[in-house]
Parts: sequence; C-alpha cells; structure tokens
Amino acid sequence: MIALVVIWIIVLATFFPVLLSRWRLHPGPPTVPYILPWVGVAIEYGRNSVEFLSRCQERFGPVFNVLVTGFKITIICDEEGIKNAFRDRTRAFRTYAGHQQVLRAIGGVKGDAVHLMNDQLFPIIARSFTMSDGLASIAPRFNEILTTVVAKQDADSGPSHLPLNSFVGQCLFETTSRVVFGDKFPTSIYPDFETLDSQFALLTAPIPFLARKVVKSRDRIVRLLMVYIDGFWTGSSLEGASPMANEMFSLIREAGLPSSDEAGVLLSFMWGLHSNTINTTYWLFAYLLSDRASFKRIRDEIDSNMNTMFGGDINTFLASPPPDLGSVHFPLMDSAIKETLRLTILMSSLREAQKDTEIPYGDGKRAFICKGGLILLNVGAIQRRSCELEEGLAHFRIDRYVLDQTQAHNLASEQPSFFGFGGGAHMCKGRYYALHQVKVFLILCISLFDMVLLDETGKECQGSLPPPDPTIPGIARPSEQLFIRMEKREIYRESSTESGTSV
Repeated sequence: MIALVVIWIIVLATFFPVLLSRWRLHPGPPTVPYILPWVGVAIEYGRNSVEFLSRCQERFGPVFNVLVTGFKITIICDEEGIKNAFRDRTRAFRTYAGHQQVLRAIGGVKGDAVHLMNDQLFPIIARSFTMSDGLASIAPRFNEILTTVVAKQDADSGPSHLPLNSFVGQCLFETTSRVVFGDKFPTSIYPDFETLDSQFALLTAPIPFLARKVVKSRDRIVRLLMVYIDGFWTGSSLEGASPMANEMFSLIREAGLPSSDEAGVLLSFMWGLHSNTINTTYWLFAYLLSDRASFKRIRDEIDSNMNTMFGGDINTFLASPPPDLGSVHFPLMDSAIKETLRLTILMSSLREAQKDTEIPYGDGKRAFICKGGLILLNVGAIQRRSCELEEGLAHFRIDRYVLDQTQAHNLASEQPSFFGFGGGAHMCKGRYYALHQVKVFLILCISLFDMVLLDETGKECQGSLPPPDPTIPGIARPSEQLFIRMEKREIYRESSTESGTSV
C-alpha cells in the first residue's frame, strides 16, 4: 500500500508541472459550473438547450466549456469562431464523434461503422446529389412519385383536415424512399420513423427507461429493414433500388457487419436523408400559412412563373430541370427557405479535434482545443441574434434574402449570416437534393391546393406559432400539433377534370 502511494506521488510530481505549464500556455475557455460529476450540465442542457446556452453565453462569453455525460465540449457562439471552425484549413476537426452518436442512437449500431459511413458512403452520397449530373438524374423520378403521393391527398370531394407534420413527412418520406430504394421499400415504417425523429434526444440520454417508446419504434424499423434486405438483396443489388443505393449497400455488405448493424447503418443514412428536410419543410409551411401576406406573395410568384415559364401546365413544370427552380426565377421562395433555416436550425454537428489546435474568434482571441476535444458550433444563436424574439420564435421575414439591383446595398447590410447547410469540408452533402425536394413540394401544394393552418382546437393560426421543442439538436421540432385544411384550387379542379389528370 505504501509503495503504491509513493508511486502516485512520483507520478504526480513528474507530470503536474508539465500539465500546469501546458495550462498556463493554453488556459482554455471558462467551464460552466456543475454539481454532479460525469452528468455535468446534461439535465439543464437537455431541458432547453437554447435558453441554457444563451444564459451561459451572457455569463461566460462567446466561447465556454460544458461537461455533458462525461464529455467536455467547447461551445462556440462567436460568428468569426464558427466561420473559422467551418473552414478548418488545417483539417484539425472531424465529425467522427457526431456520426458515431447518430449510428449508436438512431441505428442502434453496436459496432464501429463510422469509418464505413465517413470514408466510403459519404463520398457516394456527395457524388449522387451534385447539382449537375447527380440531381438531374434523380429529379424526374422524384417529381413523378411526389405527384402521385400528393394526389393521394384527394381534396376533390371537399376539404381535408390533416396534421401538418404527418402530411409533410409522409409525402417526402415516401417519395424519397422510393426514389432511392425503389417501390419495394417498406414506406409503412413512417409512423415509427416520425416517433424516432421526434424523440431522438431520448436515445442519447443516460437514462434508458425514458426512451422505451422510441427504442421500440427503432427496433421495429430495424427488423423491417432486415426483412427488406433479406427479401430483395439479389446478391449484387437491392431489387428496384437506385444505383446510389446499390453502390452503398454493396459496401455495407462487404464490411461484413451483422444483419442488425446493416439495417442500423441503413436507418442512420435514412434519418440523415429525411430528418432535416422534413422538419425544414414543416416550418416553411407553418410560417407561410400563419402569415396571409407572405403566403399571398409566394403564391403570386409561383403562379406567375407557372404561367410564364411553364404555360400554366403542371406537367411541363414537373419535367423542368432543377436549375429552373433557383433564385433567379423564384427569389422569394429561395429567400423563404433560407429564412426558415435561419430561424429553426439550432446546432451544428459535434466535431472532434484530431490534434491540438486553436480557433481564432472575437477581437484577436483564440480558443485552444486539445487533441480529442469536442466542439459544438451554436449557429442558431448567431443566425437569430439580430431578431426580436416573439413567443419563442424569431420574426419571420420572407424577403430577407431577396436582393435586386436597387436594394442590394441596403439589404446586404441587414442580412444575418447563413449557416443553414454548415460549411467547409463538412457542408451538407445532400443540400441540392434537399432544396429540390422542398421547392417542388411547395410549388405543387401551393399551385394545387388552398390551405389553411389550424391549431389543436381547430382555430385558424394567424400571426403566431407554438414555440419549437428546444430539446432536440439540428432543426427544431414542433412542440404542439398543427393541422392544415386543404381543398383543391378551383382552377386545377377544372383543368384536371377536363384533362383527366390525377392532379
């Protein structure tokens, strides 16, 4: 026993001066106080991350450390610091930790499949969703399937009353799942997927019994995906799947993962493919439908372009190439999507330092991050900071990102920074496809239907929305149910009757 104490004294005497000198050279950001070891500030952070980080920023400045379930994380709330972290010119950071968290929480993956996801699958995704060849090959199939899916919401017989999140989610989930994986894919898993997405935070919590419902949903999805894979894997491809999906799944098969982990990796990819797009589209519809003036302006823009560019014909629009839907022809729609992302994105993904590094921020300050350290970029605080908060949501201004020749100088000075798709080497790989989904879906719905936003009591929502759920990272989730009342627009009711089309 005495010998052990002596050894510890020698170790401390040897290394403490080194550690002390290292701390003096790189004292690091201040640490938010906590009471419980290991747990740290996890409870306060999980209860309302937006308010908690705002209070910490006021007290400790734009860069500070927090302890969350054993992990020390440096939170960066400074615009220059966030930009420098995104640029990452020395390749000091990797998203390994964040992706590992997703694979374990969303996919239930027990092994280490992060290298497979980062090094082999992501390059395929980036290549397949490029604005040029990749998106051009996917868009026609997406447009075709989406039209049939939206047509299921048949309002010819009178108004239909639908939950907004289910309407948006079911349409986009079914369409993209069939585009990527083919018509054999079990899109019936969507209700469980919706539960999984809305309760994602519980899967990362250190208290397992809180996550019973969402774990059951995840396990049901994994089992159905295992059945899908076993039933439609031909030995070299998934029957009916896209080239991208087959290339990805061939690599998954070559990795020799257990079948449950194969399904888990597939589910994690699906979550990344669907979650942010569905939630962004939900908020876009909610913002537009809660403001009659904004809704009228964007409908006027869409109707005008439908007539001048596509001759008032939905089928001509659906056959158009993706660049026709850009900011040149649809500046208000493009601005509305950016404004929605600006207001609803909460946090970027977790990044891990691969070596000792520093992040410049503020007025010549530098935050030291040691090798293995984790950082989280609080992009939501930067994007919302210049706006007044109203009932938990910052003010939505539909034309905030619209620039023209006469207004460019004035509007540019008012525009906040935009980090909607991240930045640098880790910018969202599927951003072009995500934008295409949102735009085509919005144009279809606004062109075909008259829509009214309703609250849980059936009362029309105008001027305000329920606050978002602050407990889930990424894009904010709704905290209360909203509904839409839909009815086919008269001009399309008449044209579809005359032409015999389904829309």
